[in-house]
Amino acid sequence: SATTSNLTTGTDTIDGGSGTNTIGGVVYGALGTGTTFQPGDVIDGGDGTDTLKLNLSGTLTADYTISGIEVKNVENLEVNSFQTANGFDHTVDLALATGYTSLGLNSSAATGDIVWDNVKEKATVIAKTGGADQTVTYAAALTAGAADTQHFEVNGYTGNTTVAGVETISVNSTGTKSTGSITTTAATSLTITGD
Repeated sequence: SATTSNLTTGTDTIDGGSGTNTIGGVVYGALGTGTTFQPGDVIDGGDGTDTLKLNLSGTLTADYTISGIEVKNVENLEVNSFQTANGFDHTVDLALATGYTSLGLNSSAATGDIVWDNVKEKATVIAKTGGADQTVTYAAALTAGAADTQHFEVNGYTGNTTVAGVETISVNSTGTKSTGSITTTAATSLTITGD
């Protein structure tokens, strides 16, 4: 059965078990008061198709890396990024995350730029509803070949997404027209499907 769990301001251990699970967390600025997605949390989505919904808000005064959270068996990593300081970014460090198949921006403000770091799974990148930029930094071994494909799902996106080291870009566009861009250093092929 479907369940929804929200992390707390304490150290949480979530075991999703079977079924479809949604886990919600929030980061205010640089782990400000009220933050619930924080070092020491352990999230196991278990069986089924699970989603982590991470909300970023507040105002950064310097770049900040969110790290030290163990996440496994959660297929979809979605960020809603509304941090308000245009010159500073959140980085989501996935060094302790495994088992995901998609990641990206579900919604955002133009000021809510993010970086996905230590990405160890080849994942579909989502870019939806907003104008924040995002950068996906894969572990070197994942893009070491000469025929790497990166899939994108876009809907109403106006920002820029950067992915290095992939040769084929495949974009599926749905819903609202997207006018954003993709930056890559190695692409030789582009396919666009959908609306």
